[in-house]
Formats: sequence, structure tokens, C-alpha cells
Amino acid sequence: MSFILHGGFDEGHQLRLCERFLQSLPSQLGCTYGGCLIQGGSFLIRLRDDEKMKKAMDKKLDGYTEMGQSFAAHGSFMTPESRKFTGPEKNPWIVHLLFKLFIKRLVRNNFDYFAKQWGCTRPLDDKPYL
Repeated sequence: MSFILHGGFDEGHQLRLCERFLQSLPSQLGCTYGGCLIQGGSFLIRLRDDEKMKKAMDKKLDGYTEMGQSFAAHGSFMTPESRKFTGPEKNPWIVHLLFKLFIKRLVRNNFDYFAKQWGCTRPLDDKPYL
């Protein structure tokens, strides 16, 4: 039993807890574990039809195609190339600093854009329950 695990966060270490659970699951079902393909930064895949995002998302999805071909050849995700596919386990401190200083506003604007696309009519920081 093998798994594909992807999430919105870029750093691989943020998905490792789920990977540990998935490692234990096959034995509980009487199966063998065939590895887990992990990649973060997948939040924007849903926007691949958006012309601005298409090229970057097609490149990301091409990586999944290549890993599928590797899986077909090896029969599992227990390969060094599968480990590399994850990307960085933890971003360098400068990336975190840049995120805090510059990108935070951009991300906020993008979330507002996504919310409008999904039909949200209230602000994302709205607190109707108070």
C-alpha cells in the first residue's frame, strides 16, 4: 500500500506526522507499506485553469507524472528520487523572514481572491459568532 500526500505548506516536515500514521496503516490492514510520496506547496494546484498560474502548476503536476512513472517502474515510493520529490524539509531562516516581511500581505490578498472565487461574501477575518 502506497500513498500520495500533498499539502499547502511548502516544508516537508509539516507533513511528516501524517506520513508516520500512513506508515502504520498498511500493517493494520494486513498489507505491506510501499512508501509515501510527499510534496508541499500544493495549495495552488486547484487554480491550474487560471492563466496566470497555469505554467507553474503544469510544472508541478508534471513532477507527479514523473513520480507515477517511477512508481510503475519500481513498485513503490521507497526510492531516493521519491525522497527528493518532497523538496525542502525546512526552509532557510531567510525565507521565513521574507515571508513575514513581504509575502504576508500578498498571501492575504490571494486568500481574499480565492474566497471571492469560491463565493464567500463576508471578510475572511469576520467573526459572526461573537
